[in-house]
Amino acid sequence: MTQRHPICRLIQQRREELGLSAPEVARRSRLSTNEYFDLEQHLDEAYSVVALYYLRKIATLLSIEMFDLLGLKCEFCEDGSSFSEDFYLSLDELVRRRREAKGLSPEELGDSLGYHGIEIKNIETYPAHLQSWVIDDIGELSAQLAIPRQVLLDSECPKCKR
Repeated sequence: MTQRHPICRLIQQRREELGLSAPEVARRSRLSTNEYFDLEQHLDEAYSVVALYYLRKIATLLSIEMFDLLGLKCEFCEDGSSFSEDFYLSLDELVRRRREAKGLSPEELGDSLGYHGIEIKNIETYPAHLQSWVIDDIGELSAQLAIPRQVLLDSECPKCKR
């Protein structure tokens, strides 16, 4: 397993800096108190249990940039990957084009990710649907379709603005 960025510690530290209680952050981010408690206590919770939608709410509430919250490294300015004009496409169009270029049906891509094909169809119809996925699964989709995670997560690098 790769080293995990300590999202749970970052969230807890920032919450305490702001003088907010865990139940208050839970309520304002629309998580149950138990779900939020688990998020702060378990390193993998943010990656494998909590949907991206809730992480975004928490990041906004705690004034943490998503790039920082997720500990992303820019695949363009730091890792030397080339930027493709395709990355300016809408998320639904980008996923559909990349899937088709790989010769995969929605069902085949979904199966390879542990999802039903309807999940892929939903992303290709309603791009906001990806917000219901967890970070680990978005990372798998990123790898399968050769789309940088920061593009799928709609998180802009503070340095290169991509």
